[in-house]
Amino acid sequence: MPNVLDAETKDYHTGYIMTVTYNRLSNNYPQNWQLTLRYSVFRNLNARISKYIAGTSFDHRAHFPSKVATFFTGMTDRVRNDRMQQLDMWLREVLSSALLMTIPEVAEAVLEVLEVEARVSD
Repeated sequence: MPNVLDAETKDYHTGYIMTVTYNRLSNNYPQNWQLTLRYSVFRNLNARISKYIAGTSFDHRAHFPSKVATFFTGMTDRVRNDRMQQLDMWLREVLSSALLMTIPEVAEAVLEVLEVEARVSD
């Protein structure tokens, strides 16, 4: 996984690469793009939507990965790969939940992180 330079702190951080596929119901032409996101982006998204998850019957099997483990083990390739898999499972679960994605604040937060509005053309 690539290291990403933080423009503010000038520090390098792990970048988690994801491919986004967005398909509007009005056409059959999916659009794809890649994003490289830091763990903090996912953590902030989780914080934004957690209050809405708590108020539903959403039964998530994929838990948001903790950063505590890296405090003790350091950021090895195995830790990075495990965290990427956990982030992927967590995000897929949120996206596939009709219960969550019909909550406007949740949908807005997720689509903002995935840069849908900025990247999708009509």
